[in-house]
Amino acid sequence: MMIVAHARSQMRGHPQDHSVCAALQSILAYAQGLEKSSITCALEDGRIVLTGEVDSTDTLETAIAIAEVFTGRSVLADLAVQPRFHLPRYIAVNDAVIPDHS
Repeated sequence: MMIVAHARSQMRGHPQDHSVCAALQSILAYAQGLEKSSITCALEDGRIVLTGEVDSTDTLETAIAIAEVFTGRSVLADLAVQPRFHLPRYIAVNDAVIPDHS
C-alpha cells in the first residue's frame, strides 16, 4: 500500500489526533490484504475519514473495520473500488505462443 501525505492530515487540534491518523495509516499500509490499496487518513469533526482506492469491496470493509476498532471513532469512507486485473503474459517458444507462468 502506498502511504500518501494529504492536505487534510495537517489538522488543527490535539497532537494525539495527528498521532492516531499517522498510526492508522501505517497499520492500513501493512495490513494483510490491503497491500495494493492507497488509503489516506484524516480526522474531521471527530470522525476518521478514509480516502483513496481499494481493489475490492472486501478490502473496503476490512479497512473500515480496522479503522473503527483501532480508533474507537466513527469512520467515513470515501474509497473507490478499482479492481486490479491480472492479464496473462505469453512468450514465444519455437514459433509457438505459450502462457508465461513465471
